Amino acid sequence: MGFNQKCCGISIAILSLLSYALLLGILAAVYNERYSEKDKFEFIYYMSKILTLKSIIVNNHYSELLDDFSPSGEPSTLSSTYRNLLKLNINKDECIENYKPCGILDTYGNVLCIEEYIPCPVNKMRIAHINVAEEYLNSNYKTVPLTNVSKNYQFFYSNEFYDGNAVAVIIKTKDEPKYISLNNFILDSETYENIFGNDEFLKDIADFLGIEEEDKNTKNENDVTDDVIKIFQEVSELADVSEVGMILKGAKLLVKLLLTNYNEGVERFEKFVKEKIEILDEKNNDIFFQHLGDNFYSKNYIGFKSVKDIDKFMRFDFNIYKKIFPTFNGSICALIGLIYIAIILVSMFVYFLTLIKDNDFDFNPWVILFIDGFYYIPALGFFIYSLSTYFKVNKSKTLDDLKSIQSDEFINSFINDFINDCQKSTLVLCTIFITLASIILNALSLIFFKILKTPEKLETFNKYT
Repeated sequence: MGFNQKCCGISIAILSLLSYALLLGILAAVYNERYSEKDKFEFIYYMSKILTLKSIIVNNHYSELLDDFSPSGEPSTLSSTYRNLLKLNINKDECIENYKPCGILDTYGNVLCIEEYIPCPVNKMRIAHINVAEEYLNSNYKTVPLTNVSKNYQFFYSNEFYDGNAVAVIIKTKDEPKYISLNNFILDSETYENIFGNDEFLKDIADFLGIEEEDKNTKNENDVTDDVIKIFQEVSELADVSEVGMILKGAKLLVKLLLTNYNEGVERFEKFVKEKIEILDEKNNDIFFQHLGDNFYSKNYIGFKSVKDIDKFMRFDFNIYKKIFPTFNGSICALIGLIYIAIILVSMFVYFLTLIKDNDFDFNPWVILFIDGFYYIPALGFFIYSLSTYFKVNKSKTLDDLKSIQSDEFINSFINDFINDCQKSTLVLCTIFITLASIILNALSLIFFKILKTPEKLETFNKYT
């Protein structure tokens, strides 16, 4: 055997082995990106957070503003929703003709506009010790009895502070108010089932979502479904049918949670979600709640610049997040490819080592073609998959539409984080270029192999090398 023939054979071995090594490495990186239970819990929590956030916005925007109190402390409200009130603004600080500013409508800072001949609704509230009651009553405040006010404390309110916030929500809590709590958390059951493949886990977390044991015995499936639907009966103006359906997919989870006990997986997920809500999710604290005193808090509407911005947010297909590279199914495929390529790589190494040891470079063409034929399945598959994901997700034009939404600090921060996650490109670009390099190297090994097995081409090769 000539020197150039031997050199050609060694080149085939090196190029082929290198192509397999590159593919092996990138598949390992893809699998490592999403393989642990924590990764799966994190993903389910985030998709549930989106579902919960939409539900919170729907409920908040269809709450009625606190208007006044009767002498006995009975509250009255304005019979209008956030969308209708937002339409009364010319811009952030001005009202349309025949309307006057009466406070801050929402967390974005839009002005609350009320007809000129109608008194302003409540725009300032305080709960203070009875020793300072005279001070508040002399400062344009009124007082009425309020349920759950602590002993020696008194409730004061006014509608004459035009820089004060309108009131859409009042709560009493010893903890710092949060956007998402165990009480309003909606688990995305569809996402869970797509990842874990069954609903046994879902049936085990009734207690976690606050369904008491007695409720399990007294409520049938229809009762639960009716209770859930009533929450969403008024959202048709804000969200189209598909959006309501998406929210109800999460809500229907309650029907699945009535029959069974905890298992270890449920306990781990419960602990994970509780920690995320209470500790780890730093942006979950609702900074827009105003402390009134005595552990009472109030908040106006969750703010958007315009109704158009509300519609953009509520109608955006956040399921694009499920397509971020790699998906969990993609990670499983990477593991399968990883095992397969590792086996082939070891087989090739043994095969080449045997040939080198015997100083025999007479390759069996069927062995090489057989091995390379299977090589191209994961190589081309992940090249096409990563390239497609890059253009459909990372470079998606729909993200530009989402980015154009103007809202309050919390919503905009959520949008920016969502877009940043969708546009993270390091792994997907590495997969594109490394799989391409691997394919090119493997193709070169086949070219050298063809030269080696074709006498005429081998002679030409020897002549010029």
